[in-house]
Amino acid sequence: MIVRSISLDFFRNYLHLEAGFHPGVNVIYGENAQGKTNLLEAVAYLSTASSHRARYDRELIQFGVDHAFVQAQVSARQRDFTLEARLSRGGRRQLFGTAPLHRWLEKRGFDPVNIFYIFGVLAMLGLALTLQAARAS
Repeated sequence: MIVRSISLDFFRNYLHLEAGFHPGVNVIYGENAQGKTNLLEAVAYLSTASSHRARYDRELIQFGVDHAFVQAQVSARQRDFTLEARLSRGGRRQLFGTAPLHRWLEKRGFDPVNIFYIFGVLAMLGLALTLQAARAS
């Protein structure tokens, strides 16, 4: 799976984010508590319809806001897809591009276990780079 772009509204610490990615390797880096892991969590959420860090969807929605929105443009097997999740406090989540999402992804060759592994490695790499930068300064 190649993530081409992602849009976030009120997801974790993001008020609004629109980011595009290169189809090759992308490095996500930054200071502590700036949203690196939250960005990866958003992609993982779209991939599995669950969060590895939050028990309830309401934990993914920014404080003081009633809803959050996550959308990604992805490519797999020479096809482009849009995955979208609308989360609401006190309401049911709405998933688009799916029926249900995990079956839809599995039919297209996505493996949620591998996706979590990849994002776990990327999160650890981001942490290692952050720690190395902190030591250097």
